[in-house]
Amino acid sequence: MAEKLGLLASLWSVTSLSELATCYRSALCTAVEVQIHLVLKCELLYCYVNEFVKRARAAKIHVYIIGQLKKVMPAMMGKAKAQQRLIDNLQDEFAKVQREYHLPAGDFPDVEHFKQVLTGYNIDKFDKIKPKMVQDVDDMLAHDIPNLLKNFSNPYQ
Repeated sequence: MAEKLGLLASLWSVTSLSELATCYRSALCTAVEVQIHLVLKCELLYCYVNEFVKRARAAKIHVYIIGQLKKVMPAMMGKAKAQQRLIDNLQDEFAKVQREYHLPAGDFPDVEHFKQVLTGYNIDKFDKIKPKMVQDVDDMLAHDIPNLLKNFSNPYQ
């Protein structure tokens, strides 16, 4: 995938639309070559959008996980022990988040890696979930991204 993105990125940067127009005018390129360049550029765009969507979904899952951990932390005493207990039982917290928000299990991060990263932070210092921000991400994924992609023709049709 990385090699494909690298190849497509190099083609994107080397071949500008003005170069294509010059090439077309000088009869060095055929219509097929121009079409290939446009298809490659569209494919690169779809790769970038796909990667962006994956990262947005991952960020949303992280927000829900941290929000769940923050919600079950005690308000006054025993915070260090409670945090360690939550980290030790992180798989259970993942399951609670998955059930509560109806999220696919495949979107969740690796539990062991998340435990390692989480031990370096104080859960009590994280902000609560801001439903408006999560809704904005949902709206972007459900409406804005598809509307953006409608502006580009499908290179495979």
